Amino acid sequence: MVGTSEAPALVQVFEVGTKYMIESGYIEPMQTFIDRDNFDVSQFEENILAYYQVDGFSVISHGWFTEQMIANQGGLYVDNDNGRSGEPTQALINQEEGQRWFQWLADLREDGTLGNYGRDWDDHRAAFLAQTVTMYLDSTASTSGNVNNADFEVGTAFLPVPDGVEPHGAAVGGASLWMMADIPEEVQEAAWEFIKYAAQPDVQVQWAASTGYFPITKAAHNESAAHNESVLQEVYEQYP
Repeated sequence: MVGTSEAPALVQVFEVGTKYMIESGYIEPMQTFIDRDNFDVSQFEENILAYYQVDGFSVISHGWFTEQMIANQGGLYVDNDNGRSGEPTQALINQEEGQRWFQWLADLREDGTLGNYGRDWDDHRAAFLAQTVTMYLDSTASTSGNVNNADFEVGTAFLPVPDGVEPHGAAVGGASLWMMADIPEEVQEAAWEFIKYAAQPDVQVQWAASTGYFPITKAAHNESAAHNESVLQEVYEQYP
């Protein structure tokens, strides 16, 4: 302890005290002065910079997110209406919508606010929970896990779009059930019965509440539907 009634100008803190000092409100962020004086930190050791910096944004190196960001701008991922009107022959990720997305990532990287945690989903989630990245893209299925495991308040938001572009929403991510053709008829019938069961509103409510995925039936969002949707409403209130 320092035997003085006046606070010291500088203190040295060991690594495990970093988070406490940041949250205490007793310190002045060095970034304030770095920005003011345009102080060059580019020659600092990378591991030191990585420890004391928080990335602003990150996205898993996965084509699905490129598809989502293009779709949200109203663009297509491949030609022939994303393969719906015919066999796709070329990718369209280099069109205007894709170029906007990649340019945004390039700008973030240039600004030093883009974190690169690779292609593993868990690495990005771990970085978020460790508070080394502020925002990242993920499936809705990860929402409850992030909220339950984080020791801070977690927020969610719609997919971003460039200024002046109307959002079109996310594309269906997949994870659908498919019935095999080369199986006994009675097995097919049993599989069909399961699909009908899984599509019921009350089952969809429980499934969505347990996984974080969106329900596939409109009735699951309807308060007058079976089960009164109280389970889903409570979950959406807890994980808005």
